[in-house]
Amino acid sequence: MRVPLRLLPASGHFPLLLLSFQLIPTSAFSLHALPSRLSRERGTHLRTATETAPVVPVMGSTEEGKLAYSYIEEHDVAKQSILDKYEGFVFDMDGVLWEGATLIPKARETVEYLMHAGKKVFFVTNNSSATRKQYIAKLKKLGYPELKPEVIYCAAAAVAKYMEHIGYKGKVFVLGGEGLREELSAVDGLEILPKDYWEASKQFPTPLEMANEEIDFDAKCVVMGFDQYFNYWKLGYATRLLTGNPDCLFIISNKDKLFPCGGGKRLPGTGAFIEALEMATSRRGHIVAKPGPFIIDDICESFSIPRESLCMIGDNLHTDIDFAISNGIGACMVETGVSQRDQIGRDRNPVPHFVLPTVAVLLAPSFESRL
Repeated sequence: MRVPLRLLPASGHFPLLLLSFQLIPTSAFSLHALPSRLSRERGTHLRTATETAPVVPVMGSTEEGKLAYSYIEEHDVAKQSILDKYEGFVFDMDGVLWEGATLIPKARETVEYLMHAGKKVFFVTNNSSATRKQYIAKLKKLGYPELKPEVIYCAAAAVAKYMEHIGYKGKVFVLGGEGLREELSAVDGLEILPKDYWEASKQFPTPLEMANEEIDFDAKCVVMGFDQYFNYWKLGYATRLLTGNPDCLFIISNKDKLFPCGGGKRLPGTGAFIEALEMATSRRGHIVAKPGPFIIDDICESFSIPRESLCMIGDNLHTDIDFAISNGIGACMVETGVSQRDQIGRDRNPVPHFVLPTVAVLLAPSFESRL
């Protein structure tokens, strides 16, 4: 849309001049930093934010002008519509199954009920600190049924699977904890840098010292997740790789701003560190975990589930619900974690299809009585 030039009266001797300018829709830009060269060479089609599946409208309204979502409580018969509509359920973990060290009441029983009812159940988290094995062990300790690694999409495992998907081989500089490094180390053909994670975590150089640091430019990929030992050496090394080689891939697990710690306490999340690297390099990382498209694409392809038959159950409007809506699947928000109903639709927040006070609303009383 073009805005015309206009002259407006001013209080002084000269009029104010408003220049004509062109408004460009944000969809014209791609924020992904993955070079198209890689996809052309390997014949791999990588969906970007502008290539996602048909999007469910973010905003909606009823005839009364209210936001269009269904609020379903424990004894509401409308919950059956959710169970009838969806074949598969994608669960966030923090804020849905537990918050910090506190378990969400009846969350385990609800997951068990859905599995008993023949639903396909998946677990997704943006926490890149732990591996699939660690999450399986944690869920088993909490009484969940034995789970296969394929249904666990922790951020570390998702990044590793994505690296396999694009066929990258060679050295990769990793900013992240042991969980991310372990999952990436299991990918054939990858060499993880820095080799000594703990030694790298103890380096605190000055900018001049970092400028003279020897950089291995054979590393043509930077991967970043949550790193509690993030320091200036790691930031400087990654900055030099990304600015010194415009073809260097920049892959990130997620951009969650905050890390939920239970009891309403919030601390800086992965996004806080990634913002520093993006600002330093003027580049945007390619998001693999929520709200990127890769996980849903992989679930639909690997398990032959139609996109419209999947429903995301999460607590965070900016990751879980945005993730669901932008990828064309059902969006169900629970109020046991980060977001609450009064935030829906406010400040351009997305609108879920359903809101539940807790995931336990989906639990059938008849099944609960058998436990």
